[in-house]
Amino acid sequence: MLHGAFLVGVGRYGDQRRSAERGTLHLRGSAAHAALHDKVLREIAATAGKDLVCTFGTRRDGATYVVGRADAPRWVDLPGELQVYALEDVQHYGPPVHLRSYPRAIAVDFAAQPGYQGAHFVDIAVEVGPERHPSLHYVITIERADGQRTASAALPIQGDGKVHWKDYFLFDSEERVRVSAHALHERLVSASVFSATVSAPKRAAEEGAGGR
Repeated sequence: MLHGAFLVGVGRYGDQRRSAERGTLHLRGSAAHAALHDKVLREIAATAGKDLVCTFGTRRDGATYVVGRADAPRWVDLPGELQVYALEDVQHYGPPVHLRSYPRAIAVDFAAQPGYQGAHFVDIAVEVGPERHPSLHYVITIERADGQRTASAALPIQGDGKVHWKDYFLFDSEERVRVSAHALHERLVSASVFSATVSAPKRAAEEGAGGR
């Protein structure tokens, strides 16, 4: 069982990839390869906390990997020997860039009191991954339940290692909104997108319904 951020390859050769996502991979191999797989999993674990990307899998066996939740495992049976490759020398190219630019977390801080006409001052902070290429920026998007979206400009990483979007937003009382961060990088073919769902503060009755 592996926890982390994954970029899963599909197809016979794994050259088609799904979007990056965080979660858990539940891998199960045959007893014939148990010793090798135990060794490989220890090698993967050795990269933990080092901000490195490694690649692993069983070549040309058509296996599809599934990222799920730890409390709802979906086991992936490995028909062949699992192989792993550390990518220390190519962290800033291709798929490693996709994973290294994948955000770690999104925090949304609402001001304690509403401001002009009930709008709240909001600080959306995206904790980013280890990638620091000069071209790397992030676009933050707010999506409402009715499908309306508001997006920021392309924002750089600041000195605290985060991307911030600070502005006034008018939300309904306890409105649920999805906040997403899209990575933009000159070596990314497709964006790394990380999302979180948050609730706006509850409005006092005297504040009124307001509008958008």
